[in-house]
Amino acid sequence: DEILEQVKQIDKSGCEKILLTAGDNFEMAPLDYIKQIIEKINQKYNKITLDLSIAPLSTEQCQQVSNWNIGTYHICQESYHQAAYQRMHAQGPKSDYYSRLYSIDKAIEGGIKDFGLGILLGLYDWRYEVVSLIEHAKYISNKYGIGPKAVSIPKMESQEGSILSKFPPYMVLDEQFLKIIAVLRLVLPNTEIILPTKETPEITKIACEVGVTCTLANPEKYALV
Repeated sequence: DEILEQVKQIDKSGCEKILLTAGDNFEMAPLDYIKQIIEKINQKYNKITLDLSIAPLSTEQCQQVSNWNIGTYHICQESYHQAAYQRMHAQGPKSDYYSRLYSIDKAIEGGIKDFGLGILLGLYDWRYEVVSLIEHAKYISNKYGIGPKAVSIPKMESQEGSILSKFPPYMVLDEQFLKIIAVLRLVLPNTEIILPTKETPEITKIACEVGVTCTLANPEKYALV
């Protein structure tokens, strides 16, 4: 009921796309539960496109999801640098670097054709991360003949209780951030570039001018599963 109320308010705002995100813990949000949520939203708000961001799935699970009438399936690698990734995810469901890295392969093989890639800027050198993201997109395009529908480039944001977020290992300056957007726009001309970070209006305006096509800066735009 709480989720449907959120979707109702978002629908009133005229928004035509919602990102449903359920994190990486299927014990908290089982796949069947996510399916029920999607079905209920589609029944009442069939003009809204539902993008999905959940944990990496098996090929068999992707076959199920491919029949759910969703838009884009998003997986944010966070960091392509394996040592940096392992430092952030030493244990738990996200600790398997390669499971996450090859999650898009499984998605495509399971019938999901619209997918999104992403990096979390601040965990490692942005040059390495951007080149790796581009190479990942090239690898998938060469292997399967399709490229990413979207790429997401959030920056680490300061969160209360997290020293790491206040002092990222690799701080990205505004000028560098805008350069990242411009590079991705040039290399991936047909891909949606999503700006999910709470940037200033000035930076957001320039970001849209140099390549961003979608912003998710307002937390009210999320329907949390």
